[in-house]
Amino acid sequence: MGQAAELCAKGSVVLGAVVTVRRHRKAGRITAEQLAARLSQGALKMLEEKIEISRWYPVQFLCELVDLDWEIGGRRDPDYLRKQGEQAAEMLFQRGIYEQLDYAKRAEPARARDDLVWRAKMITTITGALYNFLTFEVQLDDHGEELQIQYGNAAAFSEALRYISEGFMNQLNRRQNSSLQWASNRPRPDLVVFTLPLRRRLVGGARPQDVEAAQTEGPTTKQRIDRLSFIFDANSGLGAAILDSVRKVIRLNGCDLCTITHGITREKKEMSTCRESLGVPVDYVHRDEMDGAMIEATGNRLPAVVAHSGSSTWLLLDRDIISRCKGSVGDLRGRLSFFAAKLGLVLPDAK
Repeated sequence: MGQAAELCAKGSVVLGAVVTVRRHRKAGRITAEQLAARLSQGALKMLEEKIEISRWYPVQFLCELVDLDWEIGGRRDPDYLRKQGEQAAEMLFQRGIYEQLDYAKRAEPARARDDLVWRAKMITTITGALYNFLTFEVQLDDHGEELQIQYGNAAAFSEALRYISEGFMNQLNRRQNSSLQWASNRPRPDLVVFTLPLRRRLVGGARPQDVEAAQTEGPTTKQRIDRLSFIFDANSGLGAAILDSVRKVIRLNGCDLCTITHGITREKKEMSTCRESLGVPVDYVHRDEMDGAMIEATGNRLPAVVAHSGSSTWLLLDRDIISRCKGSVGDLRGRLSFFAAKLGLVLPDAK
């Protein structure tokens, strides 16, 4: 269970659904026989096992559990699920797992049009770290009256998850002192659209005409990333590769970045797909292959990911951030997008 090739959700969102259904069972609101009749074997198994927050689980089983809770605990009231989304956002804030949430907590109110779009993209990096199958597009209309986030490939993203996401996103708004509320609809089975109306006022109290005025001052110019270097905390050569493979097997002091990108003998298929999605060349670099710019950017604290644009080099992910990915390609991908945007850098695939 939890293979990345499947349509999956992260354990950090699965855990809440599992705990809630367990409570319904313990309180006698549903019997073991009724659970067996209602849930698939995979969902039933999740109720009995320890849920690891960094692991991927089939989203189908999550949807079964959430739908059951929605019926028993919420009587099919969408606000019941929106409240759960708010609570889930708070829980992730408290755990401090995702840098995007930490930024949302500290961020100043958005006022300029580009800033609004940028913050909406931060939401997509969070969601992308929680669900491995969705695609995202952010749009702002020409009049500054509506901001949209579109979730593509969303046929497996149930209506219950849609309402939970509304609550989650609105809690992010409240964290940034905004009273604006996201709403959502599903114009077709594989597309969910979240809409933030800006007709009356923007985040932080700015009006649409204030956005136009702010734009005349010119936002900070964003630089396009030409290539990325993934720098491993290991030397090149066969001997070093064998040693790193042994460390992976016995889980002893291996390179955290190599654990994400490679299996025992070769690059992970999921990582190959991730590289292709980035839209720029990705170089795998060993400690003894670094040039002067890489050494200066990383301070020789490895592993690290650095971004190159023209003759400039930036540290994108340091070893502490890579360690917090806990071996997850999806988490690494989300953090790449987040920290690139935070530095004013743009990956070609950014919408």
